[in-house]
Amino acid sequence: LDQFNGRFVTDKSENYEEYLKALGVPLIFRKLAASISVTEVIKKEEGSVKKRRYILNPSLFFQGNKWIFGQESSFKNHSSEFELDKEFEETTTDGRKFM
Repeated sequence: LDQFNGRFVTDKSENYEEYLKALGVPLIFRKLAASISVTEVIKKEEGSVKKRRYILNPSLFFQGNKWIFGQESSFKNHSSEFELDKEFEETTTDGRKFM
């Protein structure tokens, strides 16, 4: 996962508002989401030899197959937990649930 180390800045998004509309996101949330600029920083934090943890600022932890991904903005904070190759339920920032 070393290739994920670094700073990532969203410089543009194409059709994001249309994508949110197709998901059923209300207009006010679509406009707000489309106007927010996101910067995420991923860095590796070394632990013991057996345990390696990666941190995404605001929060993304890689522990085995378990991932915890979080985003913070001036509008709302949100996080998700999931394991690779397993179905999981996702709750969006506006409260809708997806499988």
